[in-house]
Amino acid sequence: MKRVFMTLGAATTMYLSTAAVVSAQSWSDYLCSRYGIYCGSTGGSNTTPAPEIDVSSGALALAAVAAMLLLAWEIKRRRSA
Repeated sequence: MKRVFMTLGAATTMYLSTAAVVSAQSWSDYLCSRYGIYCGSTGGSNTTPAPEIDVSSGALALAAVAAMLLLAWEIKRRRSA
Protein backbone atom coordinates (compact mmCIF):
# COMPACT_ATOMS: atom_id res chain seq x y z
CA MET A 1 0.00 0.00 0.00
CA LYS A 2 2.90 2.28 0.77
CA ARG A 3 4.25 1.84 -2.77
CA VAL A 4 0.87 2.72 -4.26
CA PHE A 5 0.86 5.98 -2.36
CA MET A 6 4.46 6.65 -3.35
CA THR A 7 3.60 6.03 -7.02
CA LEU A 8 0.56 8.29 -6.81
CA GLY A 9 2.67 10.89 -5.03
CA ALA A 10 5.32 10.75 -7.77
CA ALA A 11 2.67 11.11 -10.49
CA THR A 12 1.07 14.04 -8.66
CA THR A 13 4.44 15.72 -8.17
CA MET A 14 5.23 15.35 -11.86
CA TYR A 15 1.85 16.79 -12.82
CA LEU A 16 2.17 19.76 -10.49
CA SER A 17 5.73 20.53 -11.58
CA THR A 18 4.71 20.64 -15.24
CA ALA A 19 1.66 22.74 -14.36
CA ALA A 20 3.94 25.32 -12.72
CA VAL A 21 6.08 25.57 -15.84
CA VAL A 22 3.04 25.82 -18.07
CA SER A 23 1.48 28.60 -15.99
CA ALA A 24 4.69 30.59 -16.35
CA GLN A 25 4.42 30.20 -20.13
CA SER A 26 0.90 31.64 -20.18
CA TRP A 27 1.90 34.81 -18.27
CA SER A 28 2.96 36.56 -21.49
CA ASP A 29 -0.48 35.87 -23.02
CA TYR A 30 -2.07 37.60 -20.02
CA LEU A 31 0.16 40.66 -20.39
CA CYS A 32 -0.56 40.82 -24.12
CA SER A 33 -4.33 40.64 -23.74
CA ARG A 34 -4.52 42.94 -20.72
CA TYR A 35 -1.93 45.61 -21.44
CA GLY A 36 -0.90 45.09 -25.04
CA ILE A 37 2.75 44.49 -24.19
CA TYR A 38 5.00 41.49 -24.83
CA CYS A 39 2.82 40.32 -27.70
CA GLY A 40 5.72 39.10 -29.79
CA SER A 41 4.47 40.63 -33.05
CA THR A 42 6.69 42.75 -35.26
CA GLY A 43 3.76 44.79 -36.50
CA GLY A 44 4.35 44.08 -40.18
CA SER A 45 1.60 41.66 -41.14
CA ASN A 46 -1.59 40.25 -39.75
CA THR A 47 -1.50 36.57 -38.97
CA THR A 48 -4.29 34.09 -38.53
CA PRO A 49 -4.01 31.78 -35.53
CA ALA A 50 -3.91 28.09 -36.42
CA PRO A 51 -5.12 25.32 -34.13
CA GLU A 52 -2.11 23.48 -32.81
CA ILE A 53 -0.75 21.99 -29.63
CA ASP A 54 0.50 24.78 -27.40
CA VAL A 55 3.12 24.45 -24.69
CA SER A 56 0.64 23.78 -21.90
CA SER A 57 -1.17 21.00 -23.77
CA GLY A 58 2.10 19.40 -24.80
CA ALA A 59 3.54 19.47 -21.28
CA LEU A 60 0.39 18.02 -19.76
CA ALA A 61 0.30 15.29 -22.41
CA LEU A 62 3.92 14.36 -21.64
CA ALA A 63 3.16 14.31 -17.92
CA ALA A 64 0.18 12.02 -18.49
CA VAL A 65 2.23 9.63 -20.65
CA ALA A 66 5.04 9.56 -18.09
CA ALA A 67 2.59 8.84 -15.26
CA MET A 68 1.01 5.99 -17.24
CA LEU A 69 4.43 4.51 -18.01
CA LEU A 70 5.40 4.66 -14.33
CA LEU A 71 2.13 3.02 -13.35
CA ALA A 72 2.55 0.26 -15.94
CA TRP A 73 6.13 -0.34 -14.80
CA GLU A 74 5.02 -0.60 -11.18
CA ILE A 75 2.22 -3.05 -12.02
CA LYS A 76 4.60 -5.22 -14.07
CA ARG A 77 7.19 -5.16 -11.28
CA ARG A 78 4.62 -6.23 -8.69
CA ARG A 79 3.30 -9.11 -10.82
CA SER A 80 6.78 -10.50 -11.45
CA ALA A 81 7.73 -10.41 -7.75
